[in-house]
Amino acid sequence: MKIAEVIFQGAHSLAQSKTPTLDCELLLAFALGKPRSYLYAWPDHAVDAKSQEIFQQLLNRRKQGEPIAYILGEKEFWSLTFKVTPDTLIPRPETECLVEQVLEHLSQEVPIQVADIGTGSGAIAISLAKERPHWQIHATDISAKALAIARSNAENLGIKNIQFHLGSFCEPLPHGHFSALISNPPYVADDDEDLEASCRDYEPKNALISPENGLQHIRILCEQAPNYLNNNGLLVLEHGSYQARQVAELMQQWGFKDIESYLDCAGLARVCLSHKPG
Repeated sequence: MKIAEVIFQGAHSLAQSKTPTLDCELLLAFALGKPRSYLYAWPDHAVDAKSQEIFQQLLNRRKQGEPIAYILGEKEFWSLTFKVTPDTLIPRPETECLVEQVLEHLSQEVPIQVADIGTGSGAIAISLAKERPHWQIHATDISAKALAIARSNAENLGIKNIQFHLGSFCEPLPHGHFSALISNPPYVADDDEDLEASCRDYEPKNALISPENGLQHIRILCEQAPNYLNNNGLLVLEHGSYQARQVAELMQQWGFKDIESYLDCAGLARVCLSHKPG
């Protein structure tokens, strides 16, 4: 079969996917060991039997609902390629809003310390470290397996200005003061009916689900952050699109000021930024 035919037939069988053609292009490019652009350049090339067999195996996994990122073992974020496994949350485009706001609100020139709490694959911490090589980034996670993936990603991307710490929330951070604490914490309520089945079935629940209607982890971060931030330091948190008011109230409850909300690439409230008084 030709490349175009394989993609067409595969996409037709992926009725449950929101992006069936894109899914098939990514899977076929992986099976062929070629970039996706190759498929556009040579749509009439025949797909050899071995590659077609590999593609079919990958397609069957996708039909079961397994996310593309886990099938391929990687995901792009901030124009960087990150290794991901079921031990880590899949980086999402909306989280780039958090990176953008941290870069915009902190000095480009002054060497500072920034901590990413619950780093997962390391996408946020590594993206900031890449953009600001004179910053010292600290990244924590309660999962040793996730932290191993983050370390591997930092090594693969040649990132040197980052340290990883195993432990819960801010507790494993070294003594000292930080110019910013940032996090994309679990913020999905356990009974959230809008959570996609592929997320609930495949992604680590401890990186997705939070008690107290999705707000427990955010509350704990607001409580701990003042003990680690410099005066006027930033607390920057990603949250659910319906949680901006509750997150702002929690920040205010724990003494933070100048609270601002920012929209993600889809125009939804996604990030709250605040300052520690001082």
